[in-house]
Amino acid sequence: MFWSSAHCHQHNAFIERTESVPANMGWDEQVRHAQYQRDQAQALANPPPAAPAPQRQHMPNRTAECSALDERVKMLDSMGRAGSRYYDLDWVRRERKETRDQQFRLRC
Repeated sequence: MFWSSAHCHQHNAFIERTESVPANMGWDEQVRHAQYQRDQAQALANPPPAAPAPQRQHMPNRTAECSALDERVKMLDSMGRAGSRYYDLDWVRRERKETRDQQFRLRC
């Protein structure tokens, strides 16, 4: 998979999916925007499986998961402080909320 500003047929490439992006963005921002659109479409096409009934987890597994979730929140906070386009910050906000909700469910 690759991103190209030229049409894929010029590279003799198979087109899996195309995304429209605003022309007034820089190349890296256009790629991030297209990746975000692709991820959103995949999430709609492949909904997550139904969550199984909650089971008691062993303490070491929960501790490791809580630690990983805490690191993810720190990384997302860092991304938010770095600043970006509105749609990027909106994604960071959603991801942070989902991570915090997961921490709450695990009682971290």
